[in-house]
Amino acid sequence: MDLIKNIIFVCFFLFSTVSFGAEFPTGNYKGIGFIVEKGSMKITEADMSIHESLLTATKKGELKVAFKVSVKMQRHPNTPIKSDSRYDVYSIKWDSENSGSLVNNNKKYSGDKSTFVIDGRKLTVKSWISRHQLFETHIYEKQ
Repeated sequence: MDLIKNIIFVCFFLFSTVSFGAEFPTGNYKGIGFIVEKGSMKITEADMSIHESLLTATKKGELKVAFKVSVKMQRHPNTPIKSDSRYDVYSIKWDSENSGSLVNNNKKYSGDKSTFVIDGRKLTVKSWISRHQLFETHIYEKQ
């Protein structure tokens, strides 16, 4: 009987200490889609003449990941091409093996709320951007 209790205790201990998604997948991701939604307005990559984005995810600690995002886009042919890049560090809160939330460590973006889903080689990040009162969804594929 003691052996069974010990086995149950060890199993309970092991399962209680395992966290979901111990490793956020790092590396380079190519942007394959996006959606910006504000009220009834919706803009997607299909509305762009040019849309290129690259996300580089690097581990920054036990439950932190850094995103460097570079974007180049053009709404219509013969209009200026806009390029931008940004670097952010996020704290990760896992909800399951393949999804959770990201909290930007920069206080400037403290009102933004982001969630992510990992599906094979695809990473989807959906964010509420409080200062603009809109949702952004970005879909990436691991390279």
